[in-house]
Amino acid sequence: MFGPFVGRSGELRVLDSARSAAQAGEAAVVVVTGEAGIGKTRLCREASARAEEAGFAVAWGTCWPEGGAPPLWPWRTILSSLGVGPVGQQQSHCLYPARRRRSAVGSNR
Repeated sequence: MFGPFVGRSGELRVLDSARSAAQAGEAAVVVVTGEAGIGKTRLCREASARAEEAGFAVAWGTCWPEGGAPPLWPWRTILSSLGVGPVGQQQSHCLYPARRRRSAVGSNR
């Protein structure tokens, strides 16, 4: 898997706070941005692991590597993996009232 997570304690606190708020029923969006190679993916992987441990469903999407992708491209993969179909239609396995899971998403650039 991954070695120990070091540094980025402030950024991880922000992500942990957003997760705690989501557990309490509050909505939030956190955007992780920065130059290539500074640890965005590693930070998001750590936050995702913590979210999964807390019972969240975690989904990842990536940007189109060549440019020129349709708007909101990463969200297609994210929503599909969470069971949400096109234009907000839910696939039959998406929302199951007896066993609803919270969701955390990451978008890897």
